[in-house]
Amino acid sequence: MTNNSVDAGVETGSPGVSRSFALIFQKLRMHYFLLILLLLISSVLGLIIVIVVQPSYTATAVVGPQSQTLDQLSNPLGGAMGGIASHIGLGALSALGGSGDTFTQYTEILTSNRIAAKLAQDQNVLRSIFYDKYDWDRHQWKSRDDVFHETIDYFKTLIHYPVKSMPDEDDVAKFLSSKLNIDSPLTTEFSTVSLEAKSPEEAQWLLSTILLDADVLIRADKKRDTVARIDYLTQIIPTVTKADERDALTSLLSMQEQSKMEIAADARYASEVVDTPHADLRPTLPTVGEVALAMIALSLGAWAAMVFYLPSGHWLLVRFSELPRWEIFRRRTLLRAR
Repeated sequence: MTNNSVDAGVETGSPGVSRSFALIFQKLRMHYFLLILLLLISSVLGLIIVIVVQPSYTATAVVGPQSQTLDQLSNPLGGAMGGIASHIGLGALSALGGSGDTFTQYTEILTSNRIAAKLAQDQNVLRSIFYDKYDWDRHQWKSRDDVFHETIDYFKTLIHYPVKSMPDEDDVAKFLSSKLNIDSPLTTEFSTVSLEAKSPEEAQWLLSTILLDADVLIRADKKRDTVARIDYLTQIIPTVTKADERDALTSLLSMQEQSKMEIAADARYASEVVDTPHADLRPTLPTVGEVALAMIALSLGAWAAMVFYLPSGHWLLVRFSELPRWEIFRRRTLLRAR
């Protein structure tokens, strides 16, 4: 009995779907010119949007870890050295055996507050990111002494929001969180970093600056740690009485000195740029294809709302459904074809 009811539902449902399609085609035959008019209007609107809206360009770069870290180069016996340090009770040096995942730190620091603070110290970066807030004629940040901005600042103080005369690291951090994207698939050790900006050249330059500054921060951290280890070893070696342990720590000190020298080299430390930043000359937003699809969908929605929800005697439907000239032209074309 259940199967019969299901079959009956299917049988009664099919004519309903057919009637719906038949009704749509009937409305389309009656009001096709209204749809054409809406498509023309939406095309003009889409063209205005593409012209008026500030375009956005995306620069992309592929980065990966160094093929061999400086710790591996300078400390091939790191595990043994760490074991000796731990054995003689030097806990501060027991972690020297591993190099750590510096590339993971590198990708995490790309969107951190540390990189935002470093970028905020560069006026060229600030002017590039917040170009609309900078007075390029006077070479200064736009003042907020007019009535409109003073009113906004007053209400900001009421709700305990900061009032700023120029962008700071918090604004840079918000920019990075919305415009910088890092794609790190699990199937590969490389990461794709992309950044949106107002021009291709700006996007490439900003992305290159961010990638380099992040590497500089990691390098500074490593240098600070290495210097601290060297100072610690220099102090502790004279206190070690066993000759073999003193020789091992002396060798470890030599390795740390070599690591310090290599950290100061010109090569990147925490990352390797596999594919340099590049931005396509075509804007990412708004794209002509996406705007066209949106306008077509808007036209179809507006047309369906008009023909199905407006009264049949509405002037708009009457005006664009009875077109004798178009009907005469269609009939003449059919007769000539016969």
